[in-house]
Amino acid sequence: MVNAWHLRQDGKFFPVQVHLYAMGDGDLSSEAEVASFLLKTDSEDKRLSRRIIDAWIALCLEDKVRYDDTEEDIIETIRNLPNELPYHFAYPLTGDELVEIHTTANNFNDVDTLYEFIDKILLKEHDDLCLKIRRSINQQFCRIRYGGKLNTVKGSESLWFRISSVGFNWQNVICDFVTDLSSSRPVSDVSVCRDQESDNTEADYFYKTKDGRQCYHMPIQEYLAKESESSPIIDANLLDISRGVYATLWLMFQQGVTYFDAIETLRIHGAVPNRDFWSYFIRKERDRYCVESSEEEDALNRRDQRKLLEIKHLIFSMFPEIADIDIDLDVREKTEGNETGYQSTFVITFVDEKKKTLTLFLASKRPLNNSTARVIARKFQSNIKKLI
Repeated sequence: MVNAWHLRQDGKFFPVQVHLYAMGDGDLSSEAEVASFLLKTDSEDKRLSRRIIDAWIALCLEDKVRYDDTEEDIIETIRNLPNELPYHFAYPLTGDELVEIHTTANNFNDVDTLYEFIDKILLKEHDDLCLKIRRSINQQFCRIRYGGKLNTVKGSESLWFRISSVGFNWQNVICDFVTDLSSSRPVSDVSVCRDQESDNTEADYFYKTKDGRQCYHMPIQEYLAKESESSPIIDANLLDISRGVYATLWLMFQQGVTYFDAIETLRIHGAVPNRDFWSYFIRKERDRYCVESSEEEDALNRRDQRKLLEIKHLIFSMFPEIADIDIDLDVREKTEGNETGYQSTFVITFVDEKKKTLTLFLASKRPLNNSTARVIARKFQSNIKKLI
């Protein structure tokens, strides 16, 4: 069963075993995998993707060609590349597709021009290509996982969305995906956060709903009820540079323009930013739409305390003979095989009618916010007989 996807801004989604990232590889291998994915899924930034593929091909050929190889020899080596790689792409291009990309680009046709092209890539373009393809996939796609934030935990029905773009409103796209997936498998709750790997941060930032609540393990029906409204249509002239370069870029990203296309558009109009703006836009995204996890945890603690109090009241109503109850919540990491999850243990201490103090441990695989107070109270009711 597929548990991970890349969700595109137009609502189309594509299954993956592992989410794709452009990692700044010296041989452009992860960049080429992302470029291959963009081409095979008919996504934006095809020109950038084809440039990266041909650069990656050149680096692959560096140790494979002989000095007296002809153009035909080089073409045949390219055609055989997919069969000789020590790794596999999630969305691989065929040998014939690689040949077509290479011949159309016409960057090299013999050993001398091959090495000239390699020098050009490594000395002048490598870092820029890595940056552009990384921001291309981060801006076009949202990463989704069923059953956990980074890894799928057996038995979990949580759905996680990790956003790496700036400016773009994913609200309707995510709601459509949640509705579609929940029709074929159980989804208990939804979390929407910034993608830490893309933002290069260890802090967690969760997106807020329209009423200001953090979207962290939000029950699915509550999420859909809050978020399933049309996003506002932005009516503005994208190329009104007089508003400022940053404001123009932000507006383009809101409209779904890719990073590469936005930069190229500004370049044509002679308005290229004089420094990298991405960190500024990430901060802007967080400040406007997110809350840091420490704040989220404070809010969760308050909700947890209210639910624990509700559990107490239910137990008192079931067992009026109980004089006092104390409930502690212990959440611990639990590993089964190669899968890691979390187990909640409710430590319920109560005094029975004989003034005897007893402690009952109730284990739950669900987090507190995914368990109703009534369910936990019924578990107490079922298990108390073992102690009395």
